[in-house]
Amino acid sequence: SVMNVIRPILYFSVRVLRLFMAQENIISLHPAMPALRPDERDSPMQSIVDWSRYLLAFHHSPASVKEWKVVTIQWYKNRLKLEHEYVVFTVKRESPEATIYLRFERNATAEALKIADLRAIVDEKTEPALTEVQKEQARRAVEEENNSLSYGLFGRLVVGSLKWSSRKHLGNLSEDTIKTSWNPTGLDKRDSDISDLLVTYTDFQHPFYLRDLGIIAQKVVGASDGYLLLVQQCYWLARTMVGISIAKYEPEQGEKGDAFPRAGRLSNLPFLKTVNSDSPAEIATLLEKVNKAIDDDDKRVEAEYMLKGEGAVKAAEEGKKASDEGKKAAEELLAVERQERQKAEERARELEKQRQKERQERAEERRKELEERDELKRQLALFARAAAGDVPAGPIAQV
Repeated sequence: SVMNVIRPILYFSVRVLRLFMAQENIISLHPAMPALRPDERDSPMQSIVDWSRYLLAFHHSPASVKEWKVVTIQWYKNRLKLEHEYVVFTVKRESPEATIYLRFERNATAEALKIADLRAIVDEKTEPALTEVQKEQARRAVEEENNSLSYGLFGRLVVGSLKWSSRKHLGNLSEDTIKTSWNPTGLDKRDSDISDLLVTYTDFQHPFYLRDLGIIAQKVVGASDGYLLLVQQCYWLARTMVGISIAKYEPEQGEKGDAFPRAGRLSNLPFLKTVNSDSPAEIATLLEKVNKAIDDDDKRVEAEYMLKGEGAVKAAEEGKKASDEGKKAAEELLAVERQERQKAEERARELEKQRQKERQERAEERRKELEERDELKRQLALFARAAAGDVPAGPIAQV
């Protein structure tokens, strides 16, 4: 559809405009990658759906497809909360030499965790067998995970626009995101999480192009319906992306870390069973879809590359029109963002003024209370002296 053409252009246009209009510099090694921020801060999170769609639209020649290759896959697991799992793909370009670390993950939304509570990590068959202490440990883990899911207003606008995973009538929503990281661990320097390396894969027997990674991510996210446990979601996404990648590109060797036995499990809650494990049949089904999609995209890229004459001119004109429309829409979007930011700042200033006024009023009331109390003490002292005959009783009678 037209929107499938316009939307990637819109996202790219916004990214380009921010490059020139933002107050802080951003660093981008690839137009389709979320841009790194300065001071060693990772990029904002981006929807995997939108990212993969734009990445595929970016390639128009066989050479552009082959420019970037995946050289390493590293699968990580957090130690705390619900022991979140994610995958970092190291992508390299030979000339000019450059390296990008892409972190893929799935998070349950804070809203879904609030709704699911204990059911986020315990199924109906397991729950009756748990003690009250075990249930409380599980609830606490869900609460800690929920408290950590804070993306801010802009993050919610970008990531929250598309939520894939279990169907809504099951009560489970997730957010599938990608970000570009400064570090091969995929951790921003401000992250409080501690992650352990589960396994590393390198030395692929077949060229593993960045374009192919986009297709793998797209197919995995699109096939994610029907998983009931929210905690299962991040484990499933990581395991499935890794499983398809190693099945297709056949790394020489997988180097497992000491934490590998914890993969797919909540080791902080040992009374629970493994949440997610390998499914060869599922990997085979998805791999078939990935292979077909790659073949189809190879044909598309070749056809566009070979397009000549009138067709090329018409395509260029349509592309320019779509780009102009995308740029206009991006400018409008930025204008709206600025207006909303200004309104938020004005509301914050008004709120601070109101709070300051209330503090001053409370201080004035307190001052008056103290003055009245001091006056009362003085009058009582005079009364006592009058009663003892030390001073005339006349002034006291006025009290």
